[in-house]
Amino acid sequence: MECEKGTSVEYPPEGASYNHRVQPEQASFVIVGAGAVGTVLAGCLARAAHRVTLITRPSYVAQMNDGLLRVFGISDFEVRVQVAGELHEGSPDYLILAVKTPDTEGALAAVQGLAPKTVLSLQNGLAKDQILSKVFGREKVLGATSIIGASMVQPGVAEHTFNGATLLGELEGAPSERAMRLADILSWAGLRAEVTDNIGAAEWSKLCQYAPAALVSVLSRLPYYQICLSEPLAEVFVQLTRECAAVATACGSEVGDYPGFNIKSLVEVSESEAVRSIVERGEDMERRGMTGMRISMLQDVERGHPTELEETIGDVVRRGAEANVPVPWMRLGYLVVRGIEANWRRPTR
Repeated sequence: MECEKGTSVEYPPEGASYNHRVQPEQASFVIVGAGAVGTVLAGCLARAAHRVTLITRPSYVAQMNDGLLRVFGISDFEVRVQVAGELHEGSPDYLILAVKTPDTEGALAAVQGLAPKTVLSLQNGLAKDQILSKVFGREKVLGATSIIGASMVQPGVAEHTFNGATLLGELEGAPSERAMRLADILSWAGLRAEVTDNIGAAEWSKLCQYAPAALVSVLSRLPYYQICLSEPLAEVFVQLTRECAAVATACGSEVGDYPGFNIKSLVEVSESEAVRSIVERGEDMERRGMTGMRISMLQDVERGHPTELEETIGDVVRRGAEANVPVPWMRLGYLVVRGIEANWRRPTR
């Protein structure tokens, strides 16, 4: 079924977040990046009758069937959006960066001259808010982190594998109307969203979830739920989580428990309890049929694409060294993935 603009969307009780019980007014979005997450995000927002322009690499534009997006899995629909290779004029309500971190410079060049009212990034890593602040001004930037799970099939087609929460918050910490409004827009679009008063802790906590999930996925080549179900792999997951959290603490940040990633609990409980918590996560995912989720770094490695290793796990390893925090498990995983990527770039004889 194709949903044209103007289609009404019922209030989704599971995804709802705050006190707006009236459907939010239509907003305009420019989403940079038509990968898996960008496609799901653009599709859900367009289905909820928002004006969406999706910026993607020129080679994708011609393949995207005049902007028709197909999302299946947790969500299942088709919807049409505007698609372009670049956009340099206009003042959308929201500019959302959804490209892989190595593509940030090119993504920002594609929207140079745009004057968004609010800008945010759903990328992995810790440098994104500072980069956006330099380009657009700190007052325009809304902190964000997300664990939406998705897998790209082809340009314009993505499988929505996990309806993880998107966390929003002001860089200065105080709750804001714009953060709550965007959370409600996303909730009405069928995407879980919450506002936090400590987005820095949320972004560090997301990294403490992403780093172990990415490393264990690449080393095992298993889907996420099977990693969680395996006690030996769950133990590795816990060790990596605790190393990352120790670096966060040394850097002056807290970690917390959020929907989909309970980092604080994994650090504070006994090791056996933490491992059991990961196994129970896998059992829950299997019971609910959430077996298609594959971590993005594994998807990149399987396709021979550059990964986000340096901007995420490499960053933690370097910060740990600077703070004299040992991270032997993470450094080992980092070196293995780095070696895999180096082998791709090695000239064949």
